[in-house]
Amino acid sequence: MRILKNVLYMMLLWLFASFLMNIPRFIIGGVLYPSLEEWFPRVFVEINPIKNPVEFARHELIMNMVFALFVILMISYLCVRFDNERMEYMIRRTEGMYLLPEGAAVYYPRYVAADLTVALAVPLPQLIGSLFLPERIPDFLAPIVDFVFGFTYVFTDTLGYVLGYLVIVLAIFLSRLCFGITSLSSWRGVWLSEI
Repeated sequence: MRILKNVLYMMLLWLFASFLMNIPRFIIGGVLYPSLEEWFPRVFVEINPIKNPVEFARHELIMNMVFALFVILMISYLCVRFDNERMEYMIRRTEGMYLLPEGAAVYYPRYVAADLTVALAVPLPQLIGSLFLPERIPDFLAPIVDFVFGFTYVFTDTLGYVLGYLVIVLAIFLSRLCFGITSLSSWRGVWLSEI
């Protein structure tokens, strides 16, 4: 039941990932990258979509992958950091009296398998569902399909289904592992400040 809850929370956020892509698109694509183009024009070259449409399309695919990876980081952080069951487990086992190495030794044996299961399961419904979508979608359904499947398409359109799935799984799994360590500090701080 614990793992199923983790999968369902992550799937729910995954549905809104297309909308969440606007955050890194604005921060990275709208603010950071143009600044880097101005400061380091030899490294971050501005690509003209009219003169170089192929190179511009490739650049857009790469930027969309970067935006999508940042969204996976955001979703993973929210799911791990605010997972009350994980915090309660750590507090119950340690009373909040742990240094990070000892906390990690308690935390990871219990949650690595759960995080891997989440990483494997979350993108599957959209990947499988997108295989059965017809080539032509009625115009009134197109925005709904883009909203539901758009985020997954970022990976599959760029890398293909198999490699796209593997990249999604790896990104979710590694980000959940990393945010496990940062959450250990936060949970300990929350618990000790309430004592």
